[in-house]
Amino acid sequence: MAMMVALGAAVGATLIAFFNPTVTTRLDKAKDTITTSVEEATEYATETLIKTAAGDNEEAASLLRKLPATLSAANSRVDELAGSPPSTLQELQAIVELWKRAQSGRQPYEEARRVAAETSPAAEISVIHPAAEALAFADVVYENSTEIRKECAARGFEVIYIDTEATPGNPASFLAFHKDRKVAYLSIRGTHTVADVLTDLVSHTESAEHPTIDDDGIVHAHAGMLASARAIVSRSRPILKELLEPQGYALVVTGHSLGAGTAALVTILLSVDDDEEEVELPTDVDGAASEPSSSLDPTRMFAELSKAFLMIEGSKPRDSSMPIIAMAFACPPVLDATSAVACASRSAGAPLKRFFGTAAATQAEQSHDDNNDEEAPMCISYALRDDIVPRASLRNLVKLATFVNTTIKSDQSLAQQRDLSSTIKEETSYDGVRNTGGLNYHEDFLLPGVVVMLYGQHLASEEESSEWRALACDGLAAPLRVLELCPRSLDDHKTRNYTEALKAVASTSSPRSDIAWRTPVA
Repeated sequence: MAMMVALGAAVGATLIAFFNPTVTTRLDKAKDTITTSVEEATEYATETLIKTAAGDNEEAASLLRKLPATLSAANSRVDELAGSPPSTLQELQAIVELWKRAQSGRQPYEEARRVAAETSPAAEISVIHPAAEALAFADVVYENSTEIRKECAARGFEVIYIDTEATPGNPASFLAFHKDRKVAYLSIRGTHTVADVLTDLVSHTESAEHPTIDDDGIVHAHAGMLASARAIVSRSRPILKELLEPQGYALVVTGHSLGAGTAALVTILLSVDDDEEEVELPTDVDGAASEPSSSLDPTRMFAELSKAFLMIEGSKPRDSSMPIIAMAFACPPVLDATSAVACASRSAGAPLKRFFGTAAATQAEQSHDDNNDEEAPMCISYALRDDIVPRASLRNLVKLATFVNTTIKSDQSLAQQRDLSSTIKEETSYDGVRNTGGLNYHEDFLLPGVVVMLYGQHLASEEESSEWRALACDGLAAPLRVLELCPRSLDDHKTRNYTEALKAVASTSSPRSDIAWRTPVA
C-alpha cells in the first residue's frame, strides 16, 4: 500500500512519455541502468519531469526535486508505524477483500457518523446558503477563460485576471470583483493536470511563520500546497492590497480539492502583515492567460489600472483591513492540529453577511445578525459523505495499513474477520479520534477551520433516504479520523455531487428561490 504512493511520480513520467517521443527515447536508453528500487525509479522520474513539466521554472524545479525524498519519507513512516506486510501480493489481496466488504450491506463510516452526530451540532443555514456562490466559482475555474467570464458576468462580477496554465506549485486561478457588493472572489483550481498531481505528491511538512494563528508563531502545512499558496499570494497581493483593500472590499478565497487546501493556506498568508515585504507589481490584467508582455511597463500599467478601477468605483480610497474568508470544498488535510482548529475562530474581520449579502442568511437570521458582532471564521471546509480526499492524511493511511497488516499476519482473511466494526468503534472513541497513530505533531494534518459535514440519513433497511444532514465540527471529528474503502469514495469528490448535496441540505433546511446554483459542465 505504501509503495503505491511512491509510484505516483513514475506514473506521471509514463503519461508524459506517452505523449512525448523525445522523453520516451530518453527513458528507453536509460531503463537498463535503473534498478527495481522504488527510490531510484522515483528519483529518475522526477528528473525527467523537471525537464518536461517544470522547464525553465526554477521554483517548480526546486519543488519537484524534493519529490523523491518526500515519497521515500512517507513510505518509511507508514512501514515504521504500520509494519510491512509479508508480501505485496498478500497486501493487495487484503485490500481487495476490504473493498468487497465495503460493498456489502454495511454502510461506510456508519459508526463514525453516529459519534459525530452525538457530539456536533447541526450546521447553521448561514454556512449552507453562501456555499452556492462559492462552489460555483470553485467549479467554474476548471473551465476555459470564456466560460469563467460568462459565469462571473452572470453573477455581476468583473474579472481582473485569469491564469489558466498550471505548473508544479502554482495552480490555475482567477480573481473577480462585484463593484456594488464590494466583494471579490479569488478562485483556485484543483487537480486538473500532471503538474497539479505533482503538487499533490510533494506532501512533506513545511513551515510558515504566523504571529497569531499558533502559540509558537509557526504553521505546519502540506509543502506542495504551501508553495502553491505562496505563488497565488505573490500574484494577487498587489491587486488586493493596492486596489481592493482601500475600497473596502471583502475577499472570499475558494477552491475544490487541491484548490481548497491552497485557498485555506492563501487566507492564512494574506492575514499576515506584509508591510516589510517587497511587493511585485503585476504585468498583466484581464487576460485569457497569464502571459506577461515585454511591451508594457509594469509600474505604468499598474498605475493605469488603479486609476481605471477608482473610476469604476466612483469613490475615494480609504484605509481599511480586508476581511478574508476561505470556502474550501473537498479539502485535503493540510494543517497541523492547532493551526487547523485555530482557523475555525471568528477572525475573518466581518460577519458572514458582509461576504455574501442576503444569500448568507434568512430574513430572521439577518435581523439577528444585525445585532450580532460575531465575525465569520477564517475558513469553512465542506466534506461530502464518503469523499476520500478530506480523509487522505498520513495518520489515516497508517491506521488503515496497520489494520490490513495485522489481519494478514494473523493468518486470517478479512472475510473471516468479524471485528471491523469494533475496530472502527475503537478508532472513533474520544481517545481513538485524538490518537495520532504514532505520528509527530507536525505530521498529523487536519482539515482547516469549521468543517461542514454533508451526508444523507440512512433508514433501517440501510438504503439512503432523501433526507440530508449537515453537521458543524472540526478536523478532529470522528468521520474524518478513520479511512474506509468505499465504492463512492472517488465519486463523492466531484463538484457536481457537492452541488447536489448542498442543494438538498439548503432546500430541506429553508427553501429559498434566490440561491443561484451552477450546473457543472459534463
